[in-house]
Amino acid sequence: MDDFKKIIFPLLGAVAFIVFVGFLYGKKESKSTVDVKIGNTVIKAILANNEKLRKKGLGGTEQLNENEGMLFVFDEKGGTGRYPPVFWMKDMLIAIDIIWIDDGKIIQIDKDVKPPQKDTPDNDLVKYTSKNPVDYVLEVNGGYSESKVIKEGDGVETSL
Repeated sequence: MDDFKKIIFPLLGAVAFIVFVGFLYGKKESKSTVDVKIGNTVIKAILANNEKLRKKGLGGTEQLNENEGMLFVFDEKGGTGRYPPVFWMKDMLIAIDIIWIDDGKIIQIDKDVKPPQKDTPDNDLVKYTSKNPVDYVLEVNGGYSESKVIKEGDGVETSL
């Protein structure tokens, strides 16, 4: 039995250490942020500037603080192979405003878009798109654009 303890306890300790380090490493993945200014309002936005980040979006996010959001950046108007880009609420837990931006101006706002019912099949999710191609899409809390009086035609500046 003593030989068993001499083997199993160090082995369990090594496994626990590896799991702990893996957990810490996963938590340290930092997200780049950018300031987005609309009028006098400044939003600290997580930058979604590659396909992986754009695909995940705010899915799984349980809450955003008042002046937080996510800025989707498209290298070419309409993104990769989509013109204009298409958004859906896959894995979304919170309502959002979707603010469509082209050439430094808001061209459309989809207000207070609600998350889907839990377990909605992907093919039943509502798809959102702009009427025209865009450079950026900003997602903020649902109702944010109303509360901050953000409207179509407003200018947008970023710290990019």
